[in-house]
Amino acid sequence: MADARAAGYSLREVAERFACSRSTVRDACKRYGVTNDAALSKVSAAHESARERNAARRENLQEESLRRAGEFLQQLGRPHLVFNIGGKDNTYTEHTLDRPPTGDIRNLVTSAATLVKTANDLARLEAERATSGEASALIQRLVAGLDDDGDE
Repeated sequence: MADARAAGYSLREVAERFACSRSTVRDACKRYGVTNDAALSKVSAAHESARERNAARRENLQEESLRRAGEFLQQLGRPHLVFNIGGKDNTYTEHTLDRPPTGDIRNLVTSAATLVKTANDLARLEAERATSGEASALIQRLVAGLDDDGDE
């Protein structure tokens, strides 16, 4: 089983060939130290691609959040249309105010604050990911250095 896996066959193919489960093949390969580096590199490449796509999405979301927050805050200084429909004659009346009513101001500021917080959270997440990647690279270099020292 381990030889077939080492030759590049998938877990499923080896399991079918030997009429056993994939976990049996996986356990046998683990016992004999056999890994399928080609399969692992494909998975690793797919994960890296997904990470890059998600990072781009987060960046776009961060920019859009800040843009929308700015739009909400700009509305605070603009004239605001208020209207009423009702009364016994079911009439429509409207007025333009110099600024939004207090309740609308509160809603605009709350919405802007939520969007800014979202943008900040996204920026913090991206910074943590970058730091995490640097730490992983450092650990890998240290382990490689230890392996090199062990060969001497």
